[in-house]
Parts: sequence; structure tokens; C-alpha cells
Amino acid sequence: MARVAHRTRVLLVSPLLLWLAAACDAPGAQPPHAEVDHEDLTESSGIATSPARPGTWFTHNDSGGKAELFAFTLDGEVTGIHPVPDAKARDWEDMAAGPCPGTRAPCLYIGDIGDNTRKRKNIHVYATVVPQAGEPARVVAEWELDYPGKKRNAEALLVDPITGAVYIVTKDDDGESEVYRLPGQTGKGDLIHVADLSLPGSGKSERRTTAGDWHTDGAGVVLRTYTTAWEWRVDPADREAHWKRPPRRIPLPRETQGEAIAYAPDGRLVTTSEGRPMPLRFTDPGR
Repeated sequence: MARVAHRTRVLLVSPLLLWLAAACDAPGAQPPHAEVDHEDLTESSGIATSPARPGTWFTHNDSGGKAELFAFTLDGEVTGIHPVPDAKARDWEDMAAGPCPGTRAPCLYIGDIGDNTRKRKNIHVYATVVPQAGEPARVVAEWELDYPGKKRNAEALLVDPITGAVYIVTKDDDGESEVYRLPGQTGKGDLIHVADLSLPGSGKSERRTTAGDWHTDGAGVVLRTYTTAWEWRVDPADREAHWKRPPRRIPLPRETQGEAIAYAPDGRLVTTSEGRPMPLRFTDPGR
């Protein structure tokens, strides 16, 4: 059974505190909409929500964390902790919602894809059921993957909601990222190179890919860096063609170490940062 969070504190920011934070923060800073505070959640590195559990969001810790998902609401309340008993957590970097492999049932995907030293023998991606209250997140599919050629570090995992294809985008200090697609067959396999990306940011903070997400309608895809979101519109006739086009720049609120992004059902971008408490911030893409 999943452990219920008994040490949860909801931090809703008062208007006075918001004004003080805005006055004291550096230019470009934005106080969070809410903060999620739990002693075991210190390095949020991925977020996702699913229509299988409306109003509930999920996050996980970065490297060194346990194989578990934290369920929370956008008001900042932790509603449960869901262990993932059939998964290992070496360096979980991102998660995404999408159809389960081979079906249209909703799943949550977890990317154990971090490799800062570029020495891992392989990386793993897990597809789990969307856990309901009091339940574990049961693994229904797993990939054990190798890159073609040299080892790579990655922090972005995305799932196309229309085709079910799963993608990984690498993180490179020079901004020259690469897009890979997972093989259709689960188990051991090689990643498939899809495209090379050269994000057009002016500095490293704008160009280091730390997360990504696909809009639930399938029409848009976004990658984030530490300071910026980059968005593409997806061609329904060629769902990988956008990677070869320039993205649209969306400035993000300043965060301590922003490593998670996801589309909300209403189209806003939800971002979090490492640190305790976990801040929740919303950005209107302004289409």
C-alpha cells in the first residue's frame, strides 16, 4: 500500500508576503503560486498529471531519491506517496503522462535517464499505471536502453499522446541537444536518433534542456531550460518534423534550479524547482 504523507504543510502565500518577495527578489523573479512542503521531497525533477486522476499531479526526486511518486494538488497539498516497487531509482530526471504501451489506457512514464558522468551502461524508462489513493504505481512496461555511439546525459522525457511514441532529449552544456525515440518494443533496445537541436538561447542557462512535455491535445510540445521554455507546434501529418524548425521562446519565472515542466489541462505551463519547499509556478504561453 502507498504511504500517506503525514508531514504535509500547505504553504499559501499571503498578498503581503507576495509583495515582499517581489520587492526583495532579483529582476524577473516571481513568487510561487503555492508551495508543496514535505520533508522527503527536496529535489523535484519531473511533474505530470493524468486524466485518470483529475486535479492530481505527480512529482519525484532527482538522483539519490527513492522509487516513489509524490501526489499533490496545485494548491500545494500532498495527497499521498506512491511507491514504485518494480522500479529502481538511480537518477530519475523526468516523467510524463501518455497512453500505456499497446493500449490507450493512461500511464505515467518515469525516466531514469540521468548520467552526468556519461558512464552508465544503460538507462531505463518505466511505464506505470496511474496510482489511485492508497495504491502503489505498478510498472506495466520497462525499457533498458543504449544510445548509438557515445554515452549521453538527459533530463527530458516526453510522450506523444496521439501516437504513444516516447522521446528523450539530451542535455548538453553547449545547447546542442539530440532527440531520441524509444523503440516500439519494450525490454532491451537501442534508442533511435530523430533530430539534432541547437537551442537559440544567448547563454548556457537558456540552452541546457532540463525537462519537456507534450500537450494533451498533441498539437504542441515544450522543452525547458533553467530560464526559458521553447515551444513547437506539431504537424499532424509529420509528428517529428517540428524538431527541425525553430521553436518559440517563452520566458519562465526565475527559479533556484528549474528542472520540471508540464502543460496543465487549461494550457498553462506548470513549473517546479529543486529545493524544499517545492515551488509551483504558472506561465501562460500566450499563444
